[in-house]
Amino acid sequence: MLSENAVRFYRNGYNCSKCIIKAAETEYGIKVGDTTLKMLGAVNNGFGIGAMCSVPIACVAVLGALYKDEAMLKRKRLDFLVRFRKEFGSYNCSEILPRISTCENVIAAGCDILSEIVKK
Repeated sequence: MLSENAVRFYRNGYNCSKCIIKAAETEYGIKVGDTTLKMLGAVNNGFGIGAMCSVPIACVAVLGALYKDEAMLKRKRLDFLVRFRKEFGSYNCSEILPRISTCENVIAAGCDILSEIVKK
């Protein structure tokens, strides 16, 4: 399951976005290289300033890897973003973190939303 694998990668030292991409590599067969993982290091902790959470960034990146049709990608992306914001009330780390017990909860929930959208 995507969320379980992502949390496992997170517990093994991968940041919020990297753990999702690594789990998606296994779950969906996405080819992930070292360069991609290095780039995702730059978006960790809300770009380092508590801004945009890297969980939705990584989940939308996975959708981009899975869907080549722009119209389908747009629908899936919008569905994800609406559901994520409904779940957490924001996209920003600085607004989400005070309301959760651990980033693992955001990672797991983001992956669950992503999985449901991919299955549709």
